Amino acid sequence: MKLWVVLLLAVLCSELQIAADTGSYSCWVIVCDGAECQRDQDRTYTSYIYFPDKDHLFVPSAIHFEIVYLHPDRPAVVPCRVTEPHAEVSLHREVPPEEITTNTTQVTYDPTRGFVLQHPRPEHQGVFYCKAVSKDTPQVSTKYQLLYVEVPSGPPFVSLGASSETVGDNVNVTCTVLGDPEVDVSFSWSYP
Repeated sequence: MKLWVVLLLAVLCSELQIAADTGSYSCWVIVCDGAECQRDQDRTYTSYIYFPDKDHLFVPSAIHFEIVYLHPDRPAVVPCRVTEPHAEVSLHREVPPEEITTNTTQVTYDPTRGFVLQHPRPEHQGVFYCKAVSKDTPQVSTKYQLLYVEVPSGPPFVSLGASSETVGDNVNVTCTVLGDPEVDVSFSWSYP
C-alpha cells in the first residue's frame, strides 16, 4: 500500500505594513473539473490580522466624514475598527456631548467591525465619533453622521406606455422599483 501526501503551500509576504492593512485576509482552494474551476466554499479560511501603529489606533479611512444609514429592521455598524486589538474604544455623540454605553443587547463593540447598533431607532441619529486609548495615548476617529432611514419597500411594479399600437412604432416599457437605496437592484428583461 502506498500513501501519497501532497502539501501545497502558498505564502503571502507583505513588506512595510501600515495601519490600513489591518483587516480580514482569506485564502481558499480552487477545485477544477476539466476546464471549469470554482472556489470551494467549504475550504475557505479567513483570519483577521492587526497591524498596530501607535500613530493610528483606528484603521485609516479615505473618507473624513462617513454617513451610516440606520434602518429599523437591521443592525447598523459604526465602522470604528482599531489597529490594536486591546485598545479601549468608546462611542461618543457630538451634540449633546455624551458617551454611548455598550451592553450585550443594544450596542456592542467588535474590534474587527466597529460599534453595532442592534435595533436602530430615530434617537440614534446625529454626529458620532469614536475614542480609543492604548498605553495611555487617546485618539479620536473620523466623524460619522448617523441617519435614520425608513423606506417603504414593495415588489417592483411595471408601467407600460405606448403612443400607438401600430407595427413598427416605438413602445416604451418602464420598470420602477421603490425601496431601500442601499439594496442593489438588477433588471433583466424578457420579451418576444
